[in-house]
Amino acid sequence: DYPFQVPRAAEVYLDERWQSIPCMAFNRLRPGARITGPALLISDQFTLLIDSQFGGQVEDNGTLLLSRASVKADNAAETGGAAIGSCIKPESGQEQPDPITLEIYNHRFMGIAEQMGVTLQKTAHSVNMKERLDFSCAIFDRFGNLVANAPHIPVHLGAMGATIKALKSSANLQPGAVYASNHPASGGSHLPDVTVITPVFLQQQAQPHFFLASRGHHADIGGTTPGSMAPFSQKLQEEGVALNGLQLVADGIFLEESIRAHLTAGPWPARNIDERLADLRAQIAANRMGERELLRLLTDRGIGEVDRYMGFIQDNAAWAIDQVFRRLLGAQSQLQLSHHDQLDNGIAIA
Repeated sequence: DYPFQVPRAAEVYLDERWQSIPCMAFNRLRPGARITGPALLISDQFTLLIDSQFGGQVEDNGTLLLSRASVKADNAAETGGAAIGSCIKPESGQEQPDPITLEIYNHRFMGIAEQMGVTLQKTAHSVNMKERLDFSCAIFDRFGNLVANAPHIPVHLGAMGATIKALKSSANLQPGAVYASNHPASGGSHLPDVTVITPVFLQQQAQPHFFLASRGHHADIGGTTPGSMAPFSQKLQEEGVALNGLQLVADGIFLEESIRAHLTAGPWPARNIDERLADLRAQIAANRMGERELLRLLTDRGIGEVDRYMGFIQDNAAWAIDQVFRRLLGAQSQLQLSHHDQLDNGIAIA
């Protein structure tokens, strides 16, 4: 027996509601015993929550084998969930992804983006990136659509795809090249947020197959005030130096003189150029890390499978969001939501 008493039941918040579920002492379960979720299994070394969609059976060797109960995919919306993999509803004749493989790819791509972030943090020079971590890293498909990102800055992640698409449509992209952009007409936010983009070419391909991107907040990019966030700017150049597809690297060579010339041009050039260059190099290094890991994945799994599961991840994300909206709508044909926010002194923001 355990040196504590196992309760008969516990109040647990599950499936979007509080409910009383049974508790069981694991050491009292005999081989062949079956458990139907939801339930709590308690021992002196662990507490295991068996979800309502799962059941378990104690094997002859004392291990517990969990299996998912037969449920319809529609239940994901009813329980407020959107399970990765199994939730996708394929169109007629469309390939259905393996849910376990889909989850593995989801974590693999996110892991690559996280490694990009670690590289950027370690190699950056400014406090903004090295300590404040004001940057974001992500992987994009050949169309410039987001595939995976690390848990960085949401406002960066939502706009980087537009930056890549703008670069893709306006520049003659070359292997071994890296580009930078912060222009608001090309998916930029404010000018200090500079996006560094690395197109990834595969052998015998004339167009990039993937894109790696890192967006970081530079401490200064020029403009009328240090920090490049002048509140009374009336022209873009008063905020700072605009980069619209500026090439940073050609054939693997960092174009330092060209970058310096661009950052120091105009009536209000960037300040502390050496730090700007150091942070740009860090962003390039982050993208290089992502490229290396992505190519390693292609070597391991093959381009066909990687491409398919990139698409499956995007389909799954779209399906999950669709289910959220359907759950909000319920039986209504349309729904109008509003929100009001205000400053500390009560002045309305929106």
